[in-house]
Amino acid sequence: MSTMTRRDERGGLAALSPPYAACPELPSHDNPAACDYLRSMNLIRRTLEIDAKTDSRLTEIAAERGQDVATVLADVVALLDSFVNLADPDVAEDRRRLDAYIATGQAVPLDDVKAWVASWDAPDELPRPSPSKIG
Repeated sequence: MSTMTRRDERGGLAALSPPYAACPELPSHDNPAACDYLRSMNLIRRTLEIDAKTDSRLTEIAAERGQDVATVLADVVALLDSFVNLADPDVAEDRRRLDAYIATGQAVPLDDVKAWVASWDAPDELPRPSPSKIG
């Protein structure tokens, strides 16, 4: 395994130790802000038991992004926190939507949503799917 280095403030080479080795403003790094995020974290060593498929996917994503698995996991948790409010679920909104479905029988099939999301940023991006009578 090679040691990663960076230029220090005097222009000399300085060795980087994990987990910072993946972060030194490398041109291939796709999210420089994540480096600062990782550096500012109170790092704790934790052992996780995950299935082989999840481990393989995490490793693949980390390699694609030029990051270590810890950074990928930190990004995932930050993303989850950004749009899922587990502390205050909106049960009333869920109930309203369920009642609307029961009353109308209209919904957007999951396969339509998947196709729409898969088309994002493509030249032939699909329009947002509309509810229709299902079931």
